[in-house]
Amino acid sequence: ILASRKYFGTPRKQAELYGTYIANYEIAKETLVLKDEGTFEQEVTLKETSQVNTTRGSWSYDPVAGEVTFHNFMSVIDVSKELNPDYAQPKGSVVLPASVWFGRIRLGLDEWKLYKKAK
Repeated sequence: ILASRKYFGTPRKQAELYGTYIANYEIAKETLVLKDEGTFEQEVTLKETSQVNTTRGSWSYDPVAGEVTFHNFMSVIDVSKELNPDYAQPKGSVVLPASVWFGRIRLGLDEWKLYKKAK
C-alpha cells in the first residue's frame, strides 16, 4: 500500500512539490515554479494575444488535506473555462488539490485547471 502512494494519492511532504509546473489550456499557458523557501513565481501567456503577465507570492502545503494554498496567485480561468478579465490583479488566496497520478505530481482539477510537474 505504501508503494502505491508513490504512484497514486497525495504527496506526503512539501519537499515533493518543489519544481516547475505547466498548465496548458485553450486560452492560456501557465508556468508555475514552487520554491523551497515557500515562495512561487507564476507566468501566464494568453494564446490569442501573446500577452505575458507574471506574479510572485507565497505557498504552503497541507499534507493531511492534500492541498496547496497560494497567496497572490493569478486565477486566469474560472470554473466554466472562461477568461477571468481581472486575472492579472491577484486577490486573496487560492487553494488547489495536490495529487500523485502515475508517479507524477499534479496541482488542480482535471476539468478546470491542471498543473503538471515538469521538473
